[in-house]
Amino acid sequence: GTLVTGGGGLLGSAVLRRLHGSVVCAGRSPVEGFPHLRVELDRLPADLGVRVAAVVTLAGLVLHRDGGRREMARVNVRGAMRVAELARANPGCHVVHASTSGVGAPFDYYETKREAEDGLTAYCREHGVPLACLRFPQLHGAGPDCEGFRRSTAVIRRCLAGRPRLQFGGTVCFADVDRVAAAVVRAAETRACGVFDLGGHAYPV
Repeated sequence: GTLVTGGGGLLGSAVLRRLHGSVVCAGRSPVEGFPHLRVELDRLPADLGVRVAAVVTLAGLVLHRDGGRREMARVNVRGAMRVAELARANPGCHVVHASTSGVGAPFDYYETKREAEDGLTAYCREHGVPLACLRFPQLHGAGPDCEGFRRSTAVIRRCLAGRPRLQFGGTVCFADVDRVAAAVVRAAETRACGVFDLGGHAYPV
């Protein structure tokens, strides 16, 4: 079956609607309608007692008020490595890792996502684990899960008013969550390997 981490998030819910076959979710909170393994991502066991053919890891910590970078590294970096170890323990298991277009930017979140990418790539290459890293910018959409600043109309209004959520190099870039979810599922179903920049729409600030 397929193990999904971060299934309760905006992207996770869109991915779960599209995945076929046996799916198990892992994380702190259960996802309605799916079997659930309650575990912190950085404590994900390598042996789940069932055959895992693919892992779609969507979990990521963007901001933590108390733990700061240390807590982000625990989830984003060490959590990603636990996923790689689980994949290695299940020969032939394919990993799809959700990254970000901002990898390496001088902010704690983006730096930890770069560390996760680098660590996953090195480990999977060494142990022969097939890996796809998908990079995408901020997500928006029009569905019921897209509330507040994630709703497409709110994104457009903020950009037109010159008040986007994040700014890099004078532009802010967004991608539709349903299109990204479709790309994640396609990567899983076709066992794609490599780093894929999904891009998005850039708006001048």
